[in-house]
Amino acid sequence: MADINPAMLHSVLGFLGISAQLRYFLWRRQSVSQNQEFESITELPDGVSWLNVQTFRVVSAICDTLVPSIEVKNITDETVAAAFSGMYGPLGKLMQDDIDTLLTTEAGHEFLHSGAIDEGTHNVVAKTFEEALLPGSKMELFVLFSVLQTSLGCFMLTGFPVPFHHLSLANRTTAMQRLRDSYLQPLRAFYQTFRRVTTGAYLSCVDRGGVKKSWDLLNYSPRLSTEKALSGSQSYMHAKLPALPIPTFSAADLDPTWHLDADVVIVGSGAGGGVMAHELVKAGLNVVVLEKGGYHRAQDPFQQWGEAEAMANTLERGGVLASKDGNIMVLAGSCVGGGTTINWSASFDLPEHVRKEWSDLGLKKFAVNGEYREAYTAINQLMHVNNRFSYRPRESTADGSGHDDDPDFVVNGVNHYLWDASLAGGLKPERISRNVKKCVDCGNCLFGCPYGAKQSTVTALLEPLQTELNKRPSCTPAQSCSSSATASRKTGKLTLIPHCYVERILQRQGQAVGVAGSVNVYDESDTGPFRKPPLRTVKLVVTAKIVVASCGAIHTPALLLRSGLKNRKIGKHLTLHPVVASASKLPNRNSSDPTSGPDLAGYRGVGMGVVVKNIEREEDKGWGSAIETPPFHMSIFGAGYFWDSGLQLKVGALSFSKFCPFIAISRDHSQESNCIELDAAGTGEPVINYVVTKQDEKNLLHGLIQQCRLFRAAGAPMMITLHERFPPYVVDPSQTPKEEAASFEAWLESIRSAGLVTSSSQLFSAHQMSSCRMSASPDEGVVDGDCESWELKNLFLADASVFPTALGINPMITVEAISYMTSKVIMERLNVERNVNLDPSGW
Repeated sequence: MADINPAMLHSVLGFLGISAQLRYFLWRRQSVSQNQEFESITELPDGVSWLNVQTFRVVSAICDTLVPSIEVKNITDETVAAAFSGMYGPLGKLMQDDIDTLLTTEAGHEFLHSGAIDEGTHNVVAKTFEEALLPGSKMELFVLFSVLQTSLGCFMLTGFPVPFHHLSLANRTTAMQRLRDSYLQPLRAFYQTFRRVTTGAYLSCVDRGGVKKSWDLLNYSPRLSTEKALSGSQSYMHAKLPALPIPTFSAADLDPTWHLDADVVIVGSGAGGGVMAHELVKAGLNVVVLEKGGYHRAQDPFQQWGEAEAMANTLERGGVLASKDGNIMVLAGSCVGGGTTINWSASFDLPEHVRKEWSDLGLKKFAVNGEYREAYTAINQLMHVNNRFSYRPRESTADGSGHDDDPDFVVNGVNHYLWDASLAGGLKPERISRNVKKCVDCGNCLFGCPYGAKQSTVTALLEPLQTELNKRPSCTPAQSCSSSATASRKTGKLTLIPHCYVERILQRQGQAVGVAGSVNVYDESDTGPFRKPPLRTVKLVVTAKIVVASCGAIHTPALLLRSGLKNRKIGKHLTLHPVVASASKLPNRNSSDPTSGPDLAGYRGVGMGVVVKNIEREEDKGWGSAIETPPFHMSIFGAGYFWDSGLQLKVGALSFSKFCPFIAISRDHSQESNCIELDAAGTGEPVINYVVTKQDEKNLLHGLIQQCRLFRAAGAPMMITLHERFPPYVVDPSQTPKEEAASFEAWLESIRSAGLVTSSSQLFSAHQMSSCRMSASPDEGVVDGDCESWELKNLFLADASVFPTALGINPMITVEAISYMTSKVIMERLNVERNVNLDPSGW
């Protein structure tokens, strides 16, 4: 969520107020149609306390503006022309079939008639912000809604001299367009965040196991992804391992604080923490893993929950986390397994030029024959990295499907299109290796694998390890975390505690000696995207010989700062791999002619199976982009698709199955001002300060332009960028090839000239790195080459925060390899050895 700075907001309102007051009384004389329908709202949704009824009416009116209920009888040729006027005009002709479907079919009429209020989207939005935003951000939004609910406030911000929720739909639409295009960045940031949540929720939010009636019309069938799993077919499901044991306790059994003792306490269970726990337990150590998110598995709920519930339960702040200025939407895992549970399984080696760069910084493990190469090989084996279940060219099989010997395996058409477009554009596409076992036609990676095929740190390491440990003598429940009570020093002990928030690292005489935090106890039978309050909260103290922070590049520096560490590099030099996207609307495959076009279905099959690397500018070699394909679910489409009116959005949604998206992951330069800092309100939560540099902006634009060139090389009839104020490009069939080429180049040049306008150009991040850098000296970073804190002995870091610089490619395997190396340092420190007989590769 964008943090709208209160001082800035007050200054803006004050500046506007002086010049607006006189004009306001003149405007007041004009007749502005008013609407009283939102006055019927007299109570708040259950669980919403950050709003009052008056401001909730404004929230509801904004949701209704973005996705209104539209009566077919009110749609005229003039209405349609207005929806596709100006820079969107050329799209109208391409979408005429979709417009006709909306206007001439019963299903189209129902979709038009069903708006955000009918679907309860306004309640979902209010609850999402209730749970996901920091108190200060909620207060800032409350102030903004309070301003919009007054005549003067709405006039100052939108130009209409009546409360926002009293405006007609037409005037509210104009008002939202003015907020979108405002020269004041905080207002653009507000618009972007609200639009993403509202349109994404409207198109995708359902109860567990449910479907939306409109999905048939939109050619969206996400339940096909899990129907084999739900059928219980053992031919598709991997062996069901026992769940990791979670300690249970009642208030009567505990002192005010729960005390545990361990050899090693690990904060976080993702790529770094999961590998670390696996290796140390195998070495015979007592390991406690603390995870602030929940523990979810393939059998339940991954097979049943919808997109909203999945994102609320597995992503940081429910998937609405953003940089402080609202410019970059940030996706980060927040569950047991972290990002490895909900990422897209792309498994890359550390790029060679980055490895050399790190080696040149004095980090010897990354030398040509350094320890990293051995660790990378070991991780590939542990995580079952392969490219069998990735992209396959159509020509590899007789029927042109690309399925070769496995008819249940599907590669979606977006991957096919990127592969073909790259070849047509003279570039070299590559298959992406993935950490999966017998992946099927699912596409559910972002929401948790329902088949157990994805080899997350939970599926590949911790659950198999615990299964093996269960075969050996064990301690009593009361002794399960005690070093002195370890029954088998040969195999160690693993204790996982989910829903545990670690407040600080305990220190004594310059050494880390444990952590303190709290555990929320929930009713695990609760379902839905909005969890009820915890049944109780228990304070927790874990004492340990070694502390490992593997909370990710957002939360690890926050933990160190809350703990009072003083290293001036903590949180600094944050990198995000900013992502810029484009898309083209393509014709669907004709079932009678398999060569007629791609069968897109971007939400099914392997979402990310193709990469085109080294998209670089000559002036900035080594700092370019990698073009890939994202999984394309309705929630992602809703969050990313541009908005100009409710009708235009619904016409665009009808083209969902015909859109082909590309993304460019950029390798961003590190600068000290891009950083993680603690929330000024004193919550201790991290805030992301990140501004795209001019150098990185040029690289992002280069990656965006290259995507567009690939679309054109493949013969795409149009293309759009995710820039709210930038026109799409539509091929004009009346032009000669030479004229059309000149038009296309002029359009690309206009992209360069326009640049990436903050909070108007949509940027995303799924990789956060470098906020506690590894370095050869304490002046340059937070940890040494062994990932041990320069400041606090026996504190180790094991996540992407230790990267000296960004990778420019998906970082999961690199994080795991570094954690693997760090685990050896800890074993040596505690005088134990890795137990190779507990390798899970054959389990």
